[in-house]
Amino acid sequence: MQNPPESGHMDGLVAIYEAGDEDARMADASNRVEWERTLDLLDRWLPPAPARVLDIGGGPGRYAQRLQDSGYLVTLLDPVPKHVEQARPEVCAHLLRILEHGQDTEGSTFHQVSYNHDPEEFREEVAMAGLADVIVVGVEGPLGTEARVDPSLADAAIAAARIAETRAPHFSLHLLARGVKGVGR
Repeated sequence: MQNPPESGHMDGLVAIYEAGDEDARMADASNRVEWERTLDLLDRWLPPAPARVLDIGGGPGRYAQRLQDSGYLVTLLDPVPKHVEQARPEVCAHLLRILEHGQDTEGSTFHQVSYNHDPEEFREEVAMAGLADVIVVGVEGPLGTEARVDPSLADAAIAAARIAETRAPHFSLHLLARGVKGVGR
């Protein structure tokens, strides 16, 4: 299992995202595969609204907003202040506690910061958090990167991503995990 980056690494990660425009990136047609596949998986996995959803690393809040509009109770956490401001400025205090202490002493404890996971390591971490029936899938699949360059490949990339989601999750740029909280936990 990989350890989260040291604070210096986190500063670099934050600087990269602060310099870019994640909100515009997600709105761009070249990222259609990532958007549609993530929505596919969320639609399949989430219980009916008004369930609670914790969006860790939720960026500027495009997915969180979509879920809220559908009636979910969403909490978004992201280490990038620009993203937090874009998403919902009222979560800043929560985010700052996580960034400063690695956990929110007034809420749930989280030790995760953004770093690349191996699919099996990610599954183990989610299971260690107390969730059962954990599934880790690749979001974009093996053609997702190519569809960013050539959006005309999006339909083929989405079809390939659906086939490869559990067979080859490591071919995706992004992983998504689903787990179920057991009764009595």
